[in-house]
Amino acid sequence: NIFGSVDTVKGKLDVLREHCREVGRDYDSIVKSRLGRIIMGDRESIEKVFEQMGADMTMERMREFLTYGAPEQIRQEIEAFREAGIDYLIYSFDPRHELEAITSFGNDVMSTF
Repeated sequence: NIFGSVDTVKGKLDVLREHCREVGRDYDSIVKSRLGRIIMGDRESIEKVFEQMGADMTMERMREFLTYGAPEQIRQEIEAFREAGIDYLIYSFDPRHELEAITSFGNDVMSTF
C-alpha cells in the first residue's frame, strides 16, 4: 500500500520491481494498492476545501496526497494508476459530505469502468 501521485507511484513500483528481481521474488505476486482521498469539484471549490483543510501547499503538491478535480479528471487519474500497476485503490472522502461524495463518485466516476 503506497501513497503518491501517478509519477511517484510509478517510481516506487519501479523500485519494488527491482528489489523483487534482486531477491528472486515474483513482482506480479504482490498486490499493489494505493491509499488516498478524493475531492471532486471545480478548481474554485477544491481550493476552498484546501483552505478549510489548512493546506498550505500548491495544488500540484496536493496531488501527492489527493485525487481531485472534475469527474473526468478523476477517471483519468484512476486509469493512470491502473496503467502504472496499481491493483486496488482505497479512497476516503470528506466525512462532512461523505454520502454525497460517495454517491457522486459512484454515479459520475465509477459507472464508466
